[in-house]
Amino acid sequence: MKIIGIDPAYAKPCAYAIWDCDHIEAFGLFDTGMIYKCLSDLNEDLGPFNSLVVENSWVGKNIATTQKLSESIGRIMGWAMENEINFVKLHPSKWRATIPRLAKLPRKYQDRLIQDVAKSIAGTNKPIQIDQACAIHIAAYIGRRL
Repeated sequence: MKIIGIDPAYAKPCAYAIWDCDHIEAFGLFDTGMIYKCLSDLNEDLGPFNSLVVENSWVGKNIATTQKLSESIGRIMGWAMENEINFVKLHPSKWRATIPRLAKLPRKYQDRLIQDVAKSIAGTNKPIQIDQACAIHIAAYIGRRL
């Protein structure tokens, strides 16, 4: 079962991670302005995907940010529907709850723990951007439950 997890964005690249059976196969970033092409290329090169999971983060800093983020999520959902790929929305609290002690840490230390756990899940020691780390957690959360 191949799952692509996406941490959506609108003003920066979207992060993705691909879960295959029991491990992260790949992760990276793609251009938000080219969602259809990037997802099609990933599906062709690393798919086919059975499910696409997107973090359900509809809240931005203001109404304009929220609207732009919603548009990105809508394009991702549209691509999944056009390609007949199961589309799942995941609230961040679901995957964040799987990281021990995360909620007890001050906010400034949470990103580091999220990144460290994601590196462990992905089996790498290389630095991982926070958005990529979130995508890894999103894909792994659903992948481990199927």
